[in-house]
Amino acid sequence: MEQFQRILVGVETLEATSHDPLAHAVQLAQEHQATLLIAFMMDTKGYSPFERMDPNGFRRLQAQASSQLQRLKEWAVEQGVPQVETIMEPGLPKRDIGKICARYETDLVVLGESGASKIDRAFLGNTAKSVQKKVDCNVKVIST
Repeated sequence: MEQFQRILVGVETLEATSHDPLAHAVQLAQEHQATLLIAFMMDTKGYSPFERMDPNGFRRLQAQASSQLQRLKEWAVEQGVPQVETIMEPGLPKRDIGKICARYETDLVVLGESGASKIDRAFLGNTAKSVQKKVDCNVKVIST
């Protein structure tokens, strides 16, 4: 069995309806006594033009995201993960998770398979497949 030392889990939304990818990453981090990196990418294009132009509004969104990431970190620590870090950066997971993996030298990425329809995936592509092509480590996709 391969030993992992740095596991990155990407959280799609901070209002997650499913913690399956995070729970799976926590379990793996416990088993391997690995560092867990909880990453959230803030896609600024996903917000309304008003939110993007209002610096206070966007700062408020960043503060909310930071607070939620802290709660997820605390939960992972309560579950017994020895070392947990959070990462919040602007960008698109499909495009930018590879950069985070390289910077943090991760050896496993855990992602949730989004609930996008087959048509959406055909037109927009699959985030997990895009990430797999851009990282030099293992990728585990969890159905949500």
